[in-house]
Amino acid sequence: MPSFTIPRATVLSLCTVLLLAALGCTPDPTPTPTPAPIPTPTATPTLTPTPTLTPTPTLTPTPAPAPTSTPTPAPTATPSGYPQAEVTIEGSTFLVDVADTYERRSLGLGGRDEMAREVGMWFDMGGTGNATFWMRGMRFPIDIVWISDNLVVTGVAERLPFPEPGTPDSALPYYSSGVPIRYVLEINAGLAEELGIGRGSVVSFAPLP
Repeated sequence: MPSFTIPRATVLSLCTVLLLAALGCTPDPTPTPTPAPIPTPTATPTLTPTPTLTPTPTLTPTPAPAPTSTPTPAPTATPSGYPQAEVTIEGSTFLVDVADTYERRSLGLGGRDEMAREVGMWFDMGGTGNATFWMRGMRFPIDIVWISDNLVVTGVAERLPFPEPGTPDSALPYYSSGVPIRYVLEINAGLAEELGIGRGSVVSFAPLP
């Protein structure tokens, strides 16, 4: 029977293969690392502040003031630019505008619609003599009190009517003192009789600052 000679290197290779097969030592493949999951960023929650309720102010009712009796002020003259004075006669005092110039004496109370009860006009004629007045431009009736230079009433022309609108100057009546006088006081019609003002009444005149 023929004999075969197997090279030694071949024998070693076969032995190695057989040994590996017996052991099942097939090298494991290198595992692929699983990437770590990337966390999804979470938004920081924004806290919505709870609105602070502004308290509604409680309205305190204002108490109604207790009614008080207010004294009625004494009537005053409408500012006229004239000097003013207080004239007292038979216990009654009048606040008067002083007509102390020719222009003021000529105008008198003409053009005024009315006059308060305690108001009047005082005329200083600038000297003693007979005086004559008329009612040109007047719109309400008056009493004219004639007064001497020593402040004594010499007479009164009472309840003089005002002229109808459109009455010509030539148709206006004239009223005369009848005796020399220095001063004249014009007041609302009827007051001379009501207050007892007449011949012999003493007059007090006090200029106001």
